[in-house]
Amino acid sequence: MYSSTWVVIGGADRGGIIVRSGAELSSEQAPGRLAYGALLKEVQLVGDRLQFSKLAGDGPDEGWISTRLKSKVLAVRAMPDDLDSGRRIEDSAVHRPAMTFFAISDVHVERRENMKWLESLPKFDRSTLLVAGDLGVSLRQVEQALRGFKAKFDHVFYCYGNHETWARPQNKEDQMAYSYQDSFEKLVALKKLCQDLGVVTTPALIEGVWVVPVLGWYHFDWDNEPDLQPPPGKKLDREPIPAESLATDTGACLWGNLKNGTLELASKLDLQNEEWGGWPLPASLQENLRNPRGQRKQPVITFSHFLPRVQLMPEK
Repeated sequence: MYSSTWVVIGGADRGGIIVRSGAELSSEQAPGRLAYGALLKEVQLVGDRLQFSKLAGDGPDEGWISTRLKSKVLAVRAMPDDLDSGRRIEDSAVHRPAMTFFAISDVHVERRENMKWLESLPKFDRSTLLVAGDLGVSLRQVEQALRGFKAKFDHVFYCYGNHETWARPQNKEDQMAYSYQDSFEKLVALKKLCQDLGVVTTPALIEGVWVVPVLGWYHFDWDNEPDLQPPPGKKLDREPIPAESLATDTGACLWGNLKNGTLELASKLDLQNEEWGGWPLPASLQENLRNPRGQRKQPVITFSHFLPRVQLMPEK
């Protein structure tokens, strides 16, 4: 059974999404837009057009919206506690969420248009943001982005991705940003930057919810499926180029005598969880995790730039 509760996830850079009086796109437009993060009760769904009654958030109390605009998703189904029963949020036991958690990765502010998008975001009240890596390449870019997110969200958590570990200049403009002997030294500087900015990189309890950053790295030992083969009776025009030859990480990361993609390097980088203070887990969190899911006192959100279990790897 589908949830009849929806959340608006589009329009953050435009002041919300358009609301109309009817299902037709030609129907009258409402005077205000429906804000990013608004919770909606489904009245009826006709294709990609949703008739709603607003549960929480800013904007019109009722009307019609598009849940999708071409390839962009504007609203998705959700099932917040105590809301899917049909009651308005003002009458529910929760009343209003104490904290809203957002997650994002691969913002890549080295691209100017992405930085402009970040700067255009509104201020989110009672909000926590989880940034799961690949925020930028140089520490200058990462600092600019983290400062931007800090201005928009009450709490910002962060863990690095592979792009933040690039220690070899890619162009002349970045020469000043790279003054590291290797990628390990850059990680030390990145950790200090987060500490100076007040960006959280260790497990923390936020409004009764544990948030746990997990650091890691990829390795070829998880590639346990056979290579893709051409269809029967067909053959490749040429042999595929090895992945390590195509990956920028191979040349841009400097790991000393450790080779990128090896289990040895991944194991070494796992130790960054201790270096950054994420391991061992706080005693109160460990006690909470001993209880089975559904019986824990506090929910736990973990996030990482890298998949932490081989079972999560997509098939080739």
